[in-house]
Amino acid sequence: MWHLNDRVIKKAIPLTIGDTQYPQQIFSRFSEAELNALGIYSMTIVNVEEVYGKKEIYTDDFETHTRTFTLVDIPNLVAKETNQREQAKSDIDVTAGNVRSYFAAYPLIDEEYSRAYGVAKEWLAEADPKPIAPLAVSSWADASGLTNTEAAESIITSGEQYNQVLDAVRAIRLGGKAAVDVCEGSTINETKQVYLDQLMSFIPSDIVTEEPVVPE
Repeated sequence: MWHLNDRVIKKAIPLTIGDTQYPQQIFSRFSEAELNALGIYSMTIVNVEEVYGKKEIYTDDFETHTRTFTLVDIPNLVAKETNQREQAKSDIDVTAGNVRSYFAAYPLIDEEYSRAYGVAKEWLAEADPKPIAPLAVSSWADASGLTNTEAAESIITSGEQYNQVLDAVRAIRLGGKAAVDVCEGSTINETKQVYLDQLMSFIPSDIVTEEPVVPE
């Protein structure tokens, strides 16, 4: 980088100085002294280390042939970070919802699972001879070819697996949002992605268009 008077020249270009036109090759072929004789001076660049929350600005001093970079605060950074954090937390909530939807793909089906699980546990805990199996149990027995007892056990096993997924998704969702709230502003997106990856790990990576696998 050079300057001619107060004109900054960032790359070799043809120049007209006075009545004389010079080709761009003067920047590679002329010595420093020859360029200086034409009023062209190399500029010394004084850089600064990047710091999160600040931006670089520069000032040119044509007397000392120096461009000096300094750091200033980024305006409205707090507001920008707040918006970024809220978006990150929303992304975590949405992804957690998508994971839950994979296991309970239809409206109210998770409520159906919960009811069937509770009914099956209560019925299975009844002393023998048991009363007539509730519809939530007998309908699964008819559909699956199981006995009522086997159907109830199957519902309970699937329900416990489903609850484990829900609990794990909830823990990751809450932990992720808490982590986003306290992380350094420069790592908001990186922190969010860690928790998104954990949530998405519940869904098999080879799933593309297959129907979700749901518990009984």
